This record gives sequence, structure tokens and C-alpha cells, in this order.
Amino acid sequence: MQSYSPEMRRDVLEASALGATTHEIALELGVSKSWVRRVKQEYREQGKTAAKTTRDRPKEWERHADWIRAKIEAQPDLYLWELQAAAEQELGWKTCDMTFVRACRALELTRKKRRRSPPNASGRTCSTPGRPGLRPSPISIPIGRCFSTRPGPRRT
Repeated sequence: MQSYSPEMRRDVLEASALGATTHEIALELGVSKSWVRRVKQEYREQGKTAAKTTRDRPKEWERHADWIRAKIEAQPDLYLWELQAAAEQELGWKTCDMTFVRACRALELTRKKRRRSPPNASGRTCSTPGRPGLRPSPISIPIGRCFSTRPGPRRT
């Protein structure tokens, strides 16, 4: 929803300064009485003449950013649920795992899992399909053909 223009707010404040009532201003400008009251109140209490365009609310994880960074740097393969449990136990901070995902993205931290072990050096022991030591059956599928979803030719 779009906010009213600064000119509209200025018109409300000018009409109010000239002594018009909230009801009269709302009818004249075609806006709700509650919006006119809110504009007048914001001007009276905060001196605001324009709508607020950004939020000032800090992110939930920002006050724990150093703790998150230290935890992940100490153990880069930490699972999110482990980080969540550690935060609850050490800091008394109970939050969801998505909060840690957002924090890691904002802090540019990557959680790397352990590298897999090297592949087995022995490799394949049998070069033919089937059981080792047996020759392929003459009715088996010849090499070079592929499986598909279409049925093959009927055997006679």
C-alpha cells in the first residue's frame, strides 16, 4: 500500500493550523479521519511531516553476530540445529534455524561440511557385468543397446 504524498500531509497540517476539525479535513481531502489524526499526532509528538520510508528495527541476530562468527570459525561443519542448540544453552537465545541462515548470509560466512574420505584404491574387480568368472548369457542384452520406456521387439 502506497503512502499519501508529502503534499497531502502538508495540506492536513495547514488546514489543522487554520483551525479546521479532523472531520472537516477528512471530508475535504477524501481521506479517513484516523489518518488525519495520525498525521496530526506524528507532527505534534515527533515533528514529522513526511511518511517514514524505512524501518529502524535491528535484526534479531545482530547482537549475537560476534558469537555466531566465532562458533562457525571454530567449527565450520556445524549443523544449523547444533548452532541453534548452542545458542539456547550458552546465550539463552531461542530462535529458529532460518535466523542463522540469514545471519550467515549477511556475515558472509559459509558452513563447510567435512570433506569425504578418498575413494577406495582397489577399484573395480570385475570387467564384465554379472557374477565374476561367468560368461554373459547369449540371451542377455547385447552391449550397445540402451534401456528405454518403449517395449523392445518380441522374442520368438
